[in-house]
Amino acid sequence: TTETTSSTLSTTSLSTTSVTSYIPISAVLRGCFGIAVNAPSVFMAVPEAKDAIKEAVANAAGPEVLTAYVQDVLFQQGEACVSRRLSTFRRLQSSLRADYVIVIPATPATESLGGAEAIGGRAKNAIELLSNQQATALLMESLNRFSSLRNFTASVTSIGSVRLQTAVDPLIIPSGGYERVIEAEQKVDNSAAIAALIACTALLLTAVICGTAFLIRRQLKIAAIEESEVYPGSLDEQDTGHIPSAPPTTPIERLTGGLPTSLGPSANESVQDGHPQNECSL
Repeated sequence: TTETTSSTLSTTSLSTTSVTSYIPISAVLRGCFGIAVNAPSVFMAVPEAKDAIKEAVANAAGPEVLTAYVQDVLFQQGEACVSRRLSTFRRLQSSLRADYVIVIPATPATESLGGAEAIGGRAKNAIELLSNQQATALLMESLNRFSSLRNFTASVTSIGSVRLQTAVDPLIIPSGGYERVIEAEQKVDNSAAIAALIACTALLLTAVICGTAFLIRRQLKIAAIEESEVYPGSLDEQDTGHIPSAPPTTPIERLTGGLPTSLGPSANESVQDGHPQNECSL
């Protein structure tokens, strides 16, 4: 009897799935409406007033912007928006100003419409091209939807320019309104400019100090070289062995200027024939 053993080799295939992740970018729009309304302080105290403004802003931004995208509204009584349609940038008189923030999120719905930034660009153009009469009609339509606001008569007197930015997190306007946000951003820009100016000034001052020190050292070196050429060295630094020594002088020689003081032979003359010569001869 022959036993046969069979073995089965099973192969397991491993599949690799690559996942691409991205950071959702939201579009943020900031702007304001200048509104003239009867009894502005009473109007701002009504809880539905902000809801009416949010609805009017969403309608002004176009059909792609939902009312839920209008995140915040801030009222300021007695101020108006700066309208860039006026060449003088003057402020129009209004009962109050309504600052708003629109945050368009990065969702599948907004991605299907071209993305949050593209929707934000279209909304910005729609608001800035809107006339005051058209904005007033949208505002009154929103007010009439709330029973608590039907007794108010409002009109839009100015439409501020819209600032479009992209951000990872939604940005909500702080207390102070739309133009206060612009002033805060300008202060940040000014601080960066001042810091850059201080750094450049410090570098320039350092370069001036180093240049001045280099010139001083150079002048001192040139002066030392010139002095060494005029005064090559002291006597003790030179080789004095080649300098002839002057013969010693007596006080009489200094008075006579080196002339002989006697007519006869000097004391060191030799004696001829062993006999001294007479001092004088006839």
